[in-house]
Amino acid sequence: MDNSEFLYKTRCLQLIEEKLNWGDSANWSNHDFEKLSTLIHERTHVLLSISTLKRIWGKVKYTSTPTTSTMDALAGFLGYENWRSFVAHQHPVTPTEETPLKAVASHTSRYRSGIMWLGAIALLLSATWAFIYKKNRQVAPVKADSQLAATEFTFSSKPVARGLPNSVIFTYDATKSPTDSVFIQQNWDPMRRKLVDKNGHTHTSIYYEPGHYNAKLVIGNQVVQEHSLLVPTDGWLGTIDHSPSPIYLNVADFIKKDQLDLSKSVLEKHKLDPLTERVGVKYYNVGNFDPIPINDFSFSAQIKNTAEANSDPCKRAGIGLFTETMPISFPLSIKGCVSDLTVASVDGFFSGKEHDLSKFGTDLSQWVDVKCVGTDKSIQYYVNNELAYEAPLISDTLHVLGMVYGFSGGGSVRNVRLSSADKIIFQAF
Repeated sequence: MDNSEFLYKTRCLQLIEEKLNWGDSANWSNHDFEKLSTLIHERTHVLLSISTLKRIWGKVKYTSTPTTSTMDALAGFLGYENWRSFVAHQHPVTPTEETPLKAVASHTSRYRSGIMWLGAIALLLSATWAFIYKKNRQVAPVKADSQLAATEFTFSSKPVARGLPNSVIFTYDATKSPTDSVFIQQNWDPMRRKLVDKNGHTHTSIYYEPGHYNAKLVIGNQVVQEHSLLVPTDGWLGTIDHSPSPIYLNVADFIKKDQLDLSKSVLEKHKLDPLTERVGVKYYNVGNFDPIPINDFSFSAQIKNTAEANSDPCKRAGIGLFTETMPISFPLSIKGCVSDLTVASVDGFFSGKEHDLSKFGTDLSQWVDVKCVGTDKSIQYYVNNELAYEAPLISDTLHVLGMVYGFSGGGSVRNVRLSSADKIIFQAF
């Protein structure tokens, strides 16, 4: 199972545990798994054996990847049509004031350090970038038999400033809720829910990383209202991955005359050594140019990994282009590590385990020319002027809203260009 698939599987198990409310799965008995098998069969008409469920939850050592039919059944238990539908509804996790990363479920925490790094670099967004929600939804009921009407409730939000961290003011009206279980959820992850006063009208939260989010008003277990929320940067933002919130860099630390670059002395100032620990460096620019349609855009830049000594032997680097839903990600590594790369378009993930991503392998100690082009039919990825991959484009009403560059150990960026209809919309260095 590749990195993105593992992250989705982990999220699926978390949601099932939350739905069941049986406590920590580490303490589940054989009877609990037997009962779960029965519940899944009643909901999906698919019978998963107790041994299969135990293997999936890590109670029994097993190295093979779960079958598609098994994952379809688990997704069906959560109310999705199949596993692909479940994946298409997920969105990246970002540290929040209410629930820092250290509070994620126990079976996820056993793998936290590896997931955080692979999510941040391979998928190019924060912490567990694996994760996507359906576009253009106004109401997304969790339960098919829910009767609450969206028109009975209101929900909106507004960031208080540009730059990060950024507080967001949520305004809501849930006075017609039949229960006191009223929550505001900052993004796709139900673990990021905050109980609010049913008769109140204001709630604030802190966002620590920029990007596009999907905030939700939840009544009981039903999402009655949701809307898009863009958390922008004030120009360029440089960060170093850190839990529970990033280390924010001073402008002089990474913005140079002709490029973005982080010197070794800055890492030393923060007592970080890429040789002995995983150091993820990111440069963001979000919400500082007009939205660009993804079916008519061209992006180009030059990047390189500048870490001379690095605990990451693959010397990963990559680029993410934010949209209203799933990002477009452009991964790079040395040639020997392309199997671990994952390309993302707004319509899906393409793993190096199942696709030929060999052309994303390159010498990152030298400047690498990268280019991404969106047309009516596809998104094309180029490395050093050679087509590296082409993904079909279905969701052609979306827009490029921002960008992020990620590096293991440190990196440089220059000659950034974004254009549409042969007109340059944004450029830097």
